[in-house]
Amino acid sequence: MNDFSSEATIGSGTRIRGRIVGEGNLMLEGSIEGAIALRGDLSIGKGGVAASDIDASNVIVEGELDGDVTASGTLHIWSGGTMRGTVRATGGFVLDDGANFAGDIESEFEMPAEIAPRKSAAKVERRK
Repeated sequence: MNDFSSEATIGSGTRIRGRIVGEGNLMLEGSIEGAIALRGDLSIGKGGVAASDIDASNVIVEGELDGDVTASGTLHIWSGGTMRGTVRATGGFVLDDGANFAGDIESEFEMPAEIAPRKSAAKVERRK
């Protein structure tokens, strides 16, 4: 179990179909099918299952997630956690040994000068 501090918990025997919108941190130990939009952090516990597109501050995955994640902070997939989808995390993406990820990572960053594409020095000829 992680050291996540939640303000609300969806327990292991609970199944939700629908959208969750709110503020504060949420621990998912049950299952949800539907979008999650939080002004706070989301933790999907070991038994948690989400078929969801998620928009939250930070996201921790110890269970199973099928969907896209947009995080203003970090997405962290722990050992034993599984995610299938697209990641957009401005604060970073952490994939522990033993974690499973299948999908795409979208990120904006500056290429180091030593590997950045070089501008062509070719001359352009004018036609008259």
